[in-house]
Amino acid sequence: MFGRWFQRSLPVEDRVWTDAAARTRGLRADVERALDGGAAALLLLRSQTDEADFARELVARSPVLGHDRFAADDLQAALQRPGALGVCSVDALRPLATTGTAAGSGKRAPLQVHVLARDARRSADRKLLDLLTPWTPARVVFHHSLDDALLRTHATHLQPLLQKLGLAADEAIASPLLTRAIERAQRP
Repeated sequence: MFGRWFQRSLPVEDRVWTDAAARTRGLRADVERALDGGAAALLLLRSQTDEADFARELVARSPVLGHDRFAADDLQAALQRPGALGVCSVDALRPLATTGTAAGSGKRAPLQVHVLARDARRSADRKLLDLLTPWTPARVVFHHSLDDALLRTHATHLQPLLQKLGLAADEAIASPLLTRAIERAQRP
């Protein structure tokens, strides 16, 4: 009964970029930084097209694709190593295996999970975070642009503010307040 209350949650951060092109460049740079820092990186995308595009862009890093059930098992095993890159659609992500190398007692590389935008439903993101909880140590970063459907209604208010602050096109804003505001903007 009390297990859910005391369950350790993953650190979650939201980053908002000025447009979709800046988000793509920033997402790619964040993944590269994570890999160069010795972490494993999992890039979760919302569509098969995005998955193919990012896999092509990061081909030099030999990404492991997790586009079906069998590939998802290979993805879990690969992400145990430092510097490993996985690219998967959110819908293809499977629960962490409880046997074999994926759940082995050996030391795992820290994992950074980069997700291309939040779902319009808060419950879908909660399910995603529940799937990722066994992968600890992990950190989850959602990447948005002001062009996203979830933020489009607020873009008219945010754009002038970002310009006054002098935010460059390839800079993101990130704050715990922003994360809570985005969660409130989602449907339950």
